Amino acid sequence: MNREVSFRTNLFESKEIKPHFINERCFGEDLANWIIDKLRESEFSFSEPYQEDWGWEIDAKKDEERFFVQIGIMDESIGEENAEWMISIEKPKSWFSFGKQNPFNFEKLCREIDEILTREPRITEIS
Repeated sequence: MNREVSFRTNLFESKEIKPHFINERCFGEDLANWIIDKLRESEFSFSEPYQEDWGWEIDAKKDEERFFVQIGIMDESIGEENAEWMISIEKPKSWFSFGKQNPFNFEKLCREIDEILTREPRITEIS
């Protein structure tokens, strides 16, 4: 199960490569923290963001179900003021057959992320 959303904004760092980046395209740490902050009242619990070679990831959990919120900048917009970003929400395949499952949790997480994006006026071109 996977859902993706892309958008443009100047809210998050897209130019300065931080010393702790594992490669030159690992932007999105501030976006990951923004998502966690905006969803702090959510029914989901969130891990600290952790770095992947393509960007950042957050584990989201609810009712013993685990989801990955994957965050990255689109390569061609690195360095742009109004960069294009991608968020992908994924339920790991290994979690389909184990543990308690609620088919509405995935949709709820996707909806909550969509809502925080659409409420922010500096986020545009959401698709």
